[in-house]
Amino acid sequence: MVFYYLLIGMPCLSLISILMYGLDKRQARLHGSRIPESTLLLFDFLGGWPGGIWAQNRFRHKTIKRSYRIQFVLAVVANLSLIGLLAFIDGRVF
Repeated sequence: MVFYYLLIGMPCLSLISILMYGLDKRQARLHGSRIPESTLLLFDFLGGWPGGIWAQNRFRHKTIKRSYRIQFVLAVVANLSLIGLLAFIDGRVF
């Protein structure tokens, strides 16, 4: 179970996260309708955080706001903890 999540789930969620950060940055520049931070953080928590890290650096988006950075780190730690717990329960990763 964990293997398929790492192999398929996280890359897909990372791609979605990259697209969402890019769209949110574009909307911020155009003063358009933004993606809520809670939605970005949810996808980061679910496993899109590698894409989130890449997108934050690439688009220079959500890198200054301290409260968001703290929540992002907590989402990453929570995701990694959940993966570790599931791998422990499952008894194997691969």
